[in-house]
Amino acid sequence: MLVGLGGGIGSMLRWSVGLITSRSPSAFPLATFVVNIIGAILIGLVYGYLEKNGNNDAVKLILITGFCGGFTTFSAFSFENFQLIQSGLWHIATAYILLSTVLCIIGVFIGFQVTS
Repeated sequence: MLVGLGGGIGSMLRWSVGLITSRSPSAFPLATFVVNIIGAILIGLVYGYLEKNGNNDAVKLILITGFCGGFTTFSAFSFENFQLIQSGLWHIATAYILLSTVLCIIGVFIGFQVTS
């Protein structure tokens, strides 16, 4: 129940971010890029909080597994990169992969540090 509740809310927010960022005419997949970075920061914040204040399985299920799982879109990230590569847009795919990977790892670190 907790995973489903969190996932539903995360998915609706993900859809909202897609609407907001769809106004950008760029080929760069901005919505997925933004949610993956925000999701990484949120996971870091929740993880850091739980490490500091005691593990809480319910919080982990609703926020990390549910909300962040529904909000972030790594499968969409992979598919979008496949499409960019198929379209011959290697430079955009390369930038997207590198920026997303590095910034999401930094996001988890920042989120964790804020709560440590």
